[in-house]
Amino acid sequence: AVPLWYLYRLLTRNRSGETLSPACALALRRIGQGLLAMAAFSFASNTLNVLALTALNPPGQRTLSFSITDAEIGLVLGGAVVVLVGWVMGQAADVAQENRSFV
Repeated sequence: AVPLWYLYRLLTRNRSGETLSPACALALRRIGQGLLAMAAFSFASNTLNVLALTALNPPGQRTLSFSITDAEIGLVLGGAVVVLVGWVMGQAADVAQENRSFV
């Protein structure tokens, strides 16, 4: 829900004509961080589900399973790209602000 909220904020700013600003860059970084957090939560929840389901089994029959799905890899790659674009946009916003101060 948090990445969707930041996406709404970003699109609202873009609709009003604010495209290259620190606030837009921050929103992009937060969207990417949210995607990375979703991937981490998905990985941890799969592991904890298996552990919880086998916790009451006798010793030697408990299972701990780690798995990474293609959806989690996609979330990590997508989130990393969005964070990187947000970081670059922040740098560009700083340069644009500096250029506006010269004129």
